[in-house]
Amino acid sequence: MVKAFNLANHTDRPFYEEIARFPDRASRFAIAMDLANASQGMKPIHVVENYDWPGLSRNATFVDIGGSHGQVSIELASKFPDLRCVVQDVRSVIAEAKDMLPEHLDGQITFMEHNFFTEQPVKNADVYFFRWIFHNWSDKYCIKILRSLIPALKKGASVIINEFCVAEPGMVPLHREKELR
Repeated sequence: MVKAFNLANHTDRPFYEEIARFPDRASRFAIAMDLANASQGMKPIHVVENYDWPGLSRNATFVDIGGSHGQVSIELASKFPDLRCVVQDVRSVIAEAKDMLPEHLDGQITFMEHNFFTEQPVKNADVYFFRWIFHNWSDKYCIKILRSLIPALKKGASVIINEFCVAEPGMVPLHREKELR
């Protein structure tokens, strides 16, 4: 299927693969995601306040797959000093994110380049977290992303999906639908 992005950019590459080729574009996209994270209903604090993080074992590992600049990990690490966080994303985003990490969280949060279509390199973590990943991919690719996680899972690990769902066309007022799409 040809998408508007592909036509507008004269490319057959998927969106993320294409912007990763241009560090300035990848940086602008990451900044846009930071702004989305700052909007009232989307703030990472909602993730912190709505899961049993204290119920995790001491020194638990949290892997934020496709985690951009690590906004969720920063919120979690600030509140739970024993939680170890690994933020994974494409190279250009990770390079930028390392420079933005608050100094007091250095060592508690680490960054790792990772393509989520390939096998998960962090084995036996307590939590694998996906935020705003699956809405950009067809079912076929969502299944591939999840299957790449299976070899890393330990018994009792949690896979948390924090996703943005868009209502079917015509289900919300037109002005709201325009904002969402």
